[in-house]
Amino acid sequence: MALESMPVDLGGYALLEDASLRARNTLRVDAHVALLAEVHDAHALMKLLAWPALRGMRTLVLGEGSNVLFASDFDGLIITLKTRLPAEVQ
Repeated sequence: MALESMPVDLGGYALLEDASLRARNTLRVDAHVALLAEVHDAHALMKLLAWPALRGMRTLVLGEGSNVLFASDFDGLIITLKTRLPAEVQ
C-alpha cells in the first residue's frame, strides 16, 4: 500500500505511511511507524479496524505518548484518537 507523504483522508480518519513519531512522544524519539491512522470521528474507528488490509497487522493505540518509549521503528499500525469515543464504542 503506497500512500503519499501527506495524510490521506478517508472519511473520519486519515492514513499516513512511514510517519515520524517524533512529535507523538515526550522524549521526541524520531522513530517511524509503517502506517499511522488519525481517527477524527469515533464511528469511523470500526470502519478502519474492519479494513481487510489491516487484519493481522501489529496495532498500537497511542494516547499522548508520555508513557511510551520507542527504541526503534514500529512495523505496524498506530492509531491516534483525535476525538472522544462514545460509550457504545468503549
